[in-house]
Amino acid sequence: MTQYVFDNTLEPERARLASLQALLDAGTFQSFAALDDGRGWRCWEVGGGGGSVAAWLCEHVGRDGYVLATDLETTLLETFSTRTSKYAVTTSWPTLCPRDSST
Repeated sequence: MTQYVFDNTLEPERARLASLQALLDAGTFQSFAALDDGRGWRCWEVGGGGGSVAAWLCEHVGRDGYVLATDLETTLLETFSTRTSKYAVTTSWPTLCPRDSST
């Protein structure tokens, strides 16, 4: 198998992800907010990259919601996942992530 082209452990890839977040996140968040407030959502982000969308979702799903982020390279996602129990990271088929009763 060849090396994964978008290796999140490399600085150029982190810069690429940061550029994508700066360009696209505001519109993504605006689109989500237009749906409703997000409480109770059960979200699966495919291709979680740097985790900014998953982080936004975690702030909005509330006590009964959860967020699952998947990516082939989860290095940056794993760093974020230690900050909340409403969030799970995997490179395999998804399972439900735990709920955080503190929010």
